[in-house]
Amino acid sequence: MATTEVTVGVIKDASITAAKMAANSVDSASYVDGSIDPEHLADNAVTLAKMASGTDGNIISYDASGNPVAIATGNDGQVLTSAGAGAPPAFEDAGGGGLDYFRAAMGGDQSIPQNTMTKITFNSEVYDTASKYDPSTNYRWTPAAGAVFIYAQVTIAININKTMYLSLHKNGSSLHTSVQNYASTGPFNPELSYITTCNGSDYFEMFFHHADSGAESLQAATSIFMGMVIA
Repeated sequence: MATTEVTVGVIKDASITAAKMAANSVDSASYVDGSIDPEHLADNAVTLAKMASGTDGNIISYDASGNPVAIATGNDGQVLTSAGAGAPPAFEDAGGGGLDYFRAAMGGDQSIPQNTMTKITFNSEVYDTASKYDPSTNYRWTPAAGAVFIYAQVTIAININKTMYLSLHKNGSSLHTSVQNYASTGPFNPELSYITTCNGSDYFEMFFHHADSGAESLQAATSIFMGMVIA
């Protein structure tokens, strides 16, 4: 047998050391499945290019078993929210923080009959960040659940010493009323502000009542209705 010819049969098991192997002489196809353990993987060795493709916007997290999991992409405006121990986070609608607020005005002057509690026609949206105000049919705000701040102001020309009521209604019933009686010549600007809570289906509307001798008009140019979820 020539000295340059060595067959597998004459090589003892485990007799070839790493020092006898040429550099880059072992291809990955020769590795035993699962043989690359964390101790033999250098820190920062896995680049973005080596990661499996995923879905745009997904975030990598861990499930209750400690296994990697992809958090599905949320919708525009949602925030990543903790689901507590034992569950991965999820994208959800943000709660409170002033993200749900609106302001409405009147598209024209409104005649208010004498001694009649009348809903104010705030039919012109200035802004409505959560699309919770109805300016077309009911002129009402149905905010997300939480604490809310509500403000309204109207302008009316009315005779002296006549009582006026600017009333906030919740679900069709009076919740808070601002009662005013001016001892001077108008126009007047009765206003109301109030903080309350709601459950996500409660709705709010504004009403006006006066005790003048005949119908009077609310002036659109300076009358507003607005609200904000504050907690």
